[in-house]
Amino acid sequence: MGSRTRWSGLVYLLLSVGCGGGALWLSRHFHAAWLAGTAVALLSGIPAAYQSWRAIHREPEVAAPDLGPWAEALANAVGVSETAQRTQLIGEGAHRIDLTYRYLPGGDDAEGASSTGCLTGIVDYYRALRPARLVITGPAGAGKTMLALELLLGLLHDAQEGQPVPLRASLSSWDTSTPFEVWLANRVHDHLRPRGANLAYARGLVAERRILPVLDGLDETDADTTVDRRPRAVRILQALNIYQDKAGSAPLILTCRTAEYAQLGVLDHRMRRAAHIALDSVTTEQAGEYLTARGANLARWRPVLETFRQPDHLPRHPLASALAVPWRLNLAATAYEERHGRTHNYLRDPARLLGLATPHQVRDHLLALHVSAVTHRHPIRPDRYQPADVHHWLAALAAMPSATSSSVPSTDLVPHRLWPLAGARLVRVVDATLAALVTLIFGVVLLAQTPMEISLRLLLGTAGFTTVAVLVILRAMSAHVAPPILARLRRPGARTPARRRRLARNIAVALVGGFAGGIAIAPTGGLTYGIGTALAYGLAAGLAVSLYRPSHAFDWNEQPLLVDPRRPVHEDLVIGLVAGLLAGLATGLTIGLTHGIVGGLAGGITAGLSGALAYGLAAGLAYGLAAGLGTGLAVSLVTGLSTGLSVGLAGGVVGGLYMFTGAGRRYVVFVCCARSRGMLPLRLGLFLNWAYTGGLLRISGIAYQFRHRELQEWLLTNPEPQD
Repeated sequence: MGSRTRWSGLVYLLLSVGCGGGALWLSRHFHAAWLAGTAVALLSGIPAAYQSWRAIHREPEVAAPDLGPWAEALANAVGVSETAQRTQLIGEGAHRIDLTYRYLPGGDDAEGASSTGCLTGIVDYYRALRPARLVITGPAGAGKTMLALELLLGLLHDAQEGQPVPLRASLSSWDTSTPFEVWLANRVHDHLRPRGANLAYARGLVAERRILPVLDGLDETDADTTVDRRPRAVRILQALNIYQDKAGSAPLILTCRTAEYAQLGVLDHRMRRAAHIALDSVTTEQAGEYLTARGANLARWRPVLETFRQPDHLPRHPLASALAVPWRLNLAATAYEERHGRTHNYLRDPARLLGLATPHQVRDHLLALHVSAVTHRHPIRPDRYQPADVHHWLAALAAMPSATSSSVPSTDLVPHRLWPLAGARLVRVVDATLAALVTLIFGVVLLAQTPMEISLRLLLGTAGFTTVAVLVILRAMSAHVAPPILARLRRPGARTPARRRRLARNIAVALVGGFAGGIAIAPTGGLTYGIGTALAYGLAAGLAVSLYRPSHAFDWNEQPLLVDPRRPVHEDLVIGLVAGLLAGLATGLTIGLTHGIVGGLAGGITAGLSGALAYGLAAGLAYGLAAGLGTGLAVSLVTGLSTGLSVGLAGGVVGGLYMFTGAGRRYVVFVCCARSRGMLPLRLGLFLNWAYTGGLLRISGIAYQFRHRELQEWLLTNPEPQD
């Protein structure tokens, strides 16, 4: 934290205490000065509280950060998540087709490219390139993502000194109005944030070219496939060509469909200084090995395999053309799998495929069977998901509009960004309506605890509550939703002197900031309420901040975490509600105890003085103080605690839902709206995870994606299941 920030925060706090104290003195001695005192306290208290919050939450400024440990942590996290992704793509049996590819020279290419290669040798092929820039193309379903994954994991497994960390990202999520390095740093941060890193470290890794971008799906960035109507793809290629390191060319890997990349090349839009390889079709031997690894009876598949063996001088059979890519071969193996379901017989005859006249018909036939086959193959419970319901839900998700263009369906399904799918206006209106109801309930609870007398204090309190209620409703109505909050808490063990000093500093700063805010509301709510609120919120904030794991306290021996797209929503909602309820509970207890102690002391002293007048000084004071304190404390504590807890907890719910959380609350509202319209299940997160484990979806960073873009496109045009 810079010295300027510390000094400005200290000056604000001193001014706050002085001005706030002056406001309280005015309010006690001059009843007409309530308004002036409130204004002075607010003007001084709010900046002080803000400066205290900023001092606590300000990201550490590191002059020369050591990025080596963060690069290692990123490599571990990427390795875990992408290994799981490869396992999910391969499916049962962990069999992969040893895809082959050929080099397509185009001028101005990278040096060192061989004419041919295969999947198992892709790492050596890539390392021979100078510069290390590679474009992987192939038809839909040819295995481009699989080849990129194999290259990524191979580079991680046999990492060389100084090698950048490969990171796969979907280009469909990049709004090209954002600079490429900024977008890439955000993708790096998605992987490092669960480990405690702030965005500055991710930006440092990108700036020093310690990241190897593996960019998937250039062909998925535009809805139109004509060259002059692919502006995003052109801008992406231009940005990638500008992306350089000190040596003149940064390493990069890009995947795209062959036809789309060829169209871009017509107008000389292509990635410069990069080797271009194109994937070959699956051979008869490779198809037979794959089906055998899947446990298929080759006798049933022999008529199909014979279609692959057409002489070269004859046109290929439509079925052979359709199944010559791994994706559709997987579809066929899944649809005609030798398995008996509880209600369906999967012993279909693969020879039925020979009756389909075109590759397009083969594709539609297999996709129509795919969702049903996967649903019965991967049940959670026999009655949990029905194929028709799964089809409807996936079709609804397939229509998710892109963040960059409402006319282009998004390939990234990020749970906390799905809410426009149920109708952006509907979700916002429902969210705002619920906010109005919650604040109304809180207002009723607060009104029940407030004496009904017309006074300046009541008018100021009503105005303040109304302002807060309006802000809450406007926040719920906003189209902009705050990103989810992620917290990495550390255990309070290993109490070193440095940690004790940091804990004491955090609590002290939070207490002073909270006290400044409490003084600001004291003229409106009363001195007891103001001090109680200040102590409660200040102490709660100081303890909470002391539990956060700062970036420099990162535990490098901790196991790498697998990115779960559902986690940001869950953590945001839990953290918001817990923070609000704890703050409300602390406030209620503090106010209740303060009222109880003050009331008991006042009652005891009054009773003691009265007894002294009647029975003598010594006996009257002793008896009066004992009886007054006992009775006063009991009555005041019950009254104070009931009032404080009811108001505090009600306010905590409002604060937790509408101040401390945004993405989590909006997600819950969206799921309820989508369920009421019959679009999606109520437990959407559970369904998304089931679809991932079943092979209908995959994970890329913090987003779910359809297993293949072809499946998403087919669901868009076929929202109703086919028999």
